[in-house]
Amino acid sequence: MKKKYSYADLAIIMVLYNQKISESKTYKTLLRSFQNIALTEHIDLFIYDNSPVPMPENMASELDVFNITYTSDVDNPGITKAYNEGFKWAKSQGLNWILLLDQDTEMSNNAIEHYVKAINKENKISVFAPILLLSNNKIFSPFKQIFRKGFHPSVVNPGINKLSKLTPVNSGLLLKTELFELAEGYDENIKLDFADISFIDRVKKHVRYMYVINTVFLQDFSNDTLDVEPKINRFKIYCADSKIIKRINIFDLISFPMLALVRGLSLSVKYKNYQFIKIWFSLYIVSK
Repeated sequence: MKKKYSYADLAIIMVLYNQKISESKTYKTLLRSFQNIALTEHIDLFIYDNSPVPMPENMASELDVFNITYTSDVDNPGITKAYNEGFKWAKSQGLNWILLLDQDTEMSNNAIEHYVKAINKENKISVFAPILLLSNNKIFSPFKQIFRKGFHPSVVNPGINKLSKLTPVNSGLLLKTELFELAEGYDENIKLDFADISFIDRVKKHVRYMYVINTVFLQDFSNDTLDVEPKINRFKIYCADSKIIKRINIFDLISFPMLALVRGLSLSVKYKNYQFIKIWFSLYIVSK
């Protein structure tokens, strides 16, 4: 007889950066998704705060829903370290499923109910993901990969899909704790960009399919600054991650450097600043 999972089997892991828990769009909509659920046990929520200044809060009003474990890491090692630490915590608590979240995702009203129904219906599937839309209604996740470049699919059919055809992003990804361990977690050398691609590459060694849940989340990038200096620093991370990610075939040897070069050229034109190309050149040519 197959095990029937409940809400208490979920380990919810959320990563914060320079934002209070209570101000996170993800947290507010996550809490809302439990409003109409009669809980018999508290839900385990692990919050990993990468902010340079810790921002713990008194969440007393939510204690009837969550058991909150808050961890601060002012060194900001990236989302990969955060998710791995969340896994260690989930395993220590004996929790069966890991739900990965960021801070800027608007979850649907019945998100948690959709997750639990899906894992009980599709008992042979170990990877679940919602459909994430951008503000322009383009599908952000799952996305298609062509020579490692991500493309917005025109449509994603809910249900069972091949991981070789579609790749889910980190936020909203639900998977079995044992699969996370089999895939050896996230590569902590990668701080942000390509973290999902790298992780799913290893997941695909163990499973072939994921289940796309028939629910829509909204991904919010509205806080993305237009100032050039933060963009330069962000591009440095992108280039570093593109160089570190493990190449799985000969095409990757070309694809990742070219992706970084194309992005650098685009940013140089947009901001009329050639610092982006200099960063790429110093990393891919000079430091070879």
